[in-house]
Order: sequence, then structure tokens, then C-alpha cells
Amino acid sequence: MPHRPEPDTYAALIAEARRVQKEGLVVVTSGDWDYREIVLNWVLHAHRLQYSHALVIAMDEELYADLRPSPEP
Repeated sequence: MPHRPEPDTYAALIAEARRVQKEGLVVVTSGDWDYREIVLNWVLHAHRLQYSHALVIAMDEELYADLRPSPEP
């Protein structure tokens, strides 16, 4: 382990993982804007397989914005 876990740093991630978990399992990937096509491919497959327990850790604002759902009209 590169460093000790910091509860304050990871609290939101842990809460989200607990929210989406299914039988204690969370499927996780991460990436940044440079890897957006790979991450999007992963997300589309997770949706196709109906994985409701999938989680993407966006490493920058650009990928985060790109992956957020569009507001409904």
C-alpha cells in the first residue's frame, strides 16, 4: 500500500461504492480524458450487461463532465 488510507479523502468514494454495491461487489474502473474512449467503452458494456454496481473514478474534470448524464428537458 503506497500510503495509509485517509478517511476524509476517500469518504465520498466509499459512500458511493456502498450505495452501488450488489452483494458486496463493486465493479470499478478509472481514467482521465486521454483514456475517455476506453472508459466509455467500459461504461457502455457495463450498461449493456445491466451492471448497476459499476463505478467510474474520473481522474479529471473533463472526463467527469463527459460522463455525467445530460439534464432532461
